[in-house]
Amino acid sequence: MNKYTGIQARICVITTVLFALQFTGAAAATAVHVPAGTKVGLEFVDPVDTGTVKVGEKVRLKVVADVIVDRHAVIKKGAPLTGVVTYAQNHGAFGQPSRATLGHLAVMAVDKKPIAIHDAVIVPNEINSRVGAAAASTAGAIVLGPIGLLGGGLVKGGHVVVPEGAVITESTLEAATVMVP
Repeated sequence: MNKYTGIQARICVITTVLFALQFTGAAAATAVHVPAGTKVGLEFVDPVDTGTVKVGEKVRLKVVADVIVDRHAVIKKGAPLTGVVTYAQNHGAFGQPSRATLGHLAVMAVDKKPIAIHDAVIVPNEINSRVGAAAASTAGAIVLGPIGLLGGGLVKGGHVVVPEGAVITESTLEAATVMVP
């Protein structure tokens, strides 16, 4: 028996195994660190009206573009997510605007593990609505006394209607490691 036959057989087996591994998907995935604060563009699938929305309502969103970190797509465009209204305030007196908060936001990364997203706060331009109410209260107090002050309390704050297709940018809540194929 030739002394090279055993070595040649081993080399043949090792070569065959290495060749087969490249087609089985056994190649190692790349671990990508996604830092906290990574921006994620989100599109509203469901409209939201801050004047009528209720706590506990679900709102569907989707990712508008691949989220790229270190030249790897860690979150794919179109990935769905659902937020829950965790806070809702109808507009109030003295120009207090209506507002809503969408919480419990998480999106699936390419490795099928969730990544938490910061809550989305929906509120109209507070400066304009509050200035109007304050001006109404001050002017009413000067001209009409205490009865005029009550007039400012009748100025209602605005509300926001976020239509389907509206886009916002939120960020990841904390760092994550995503295994990218």
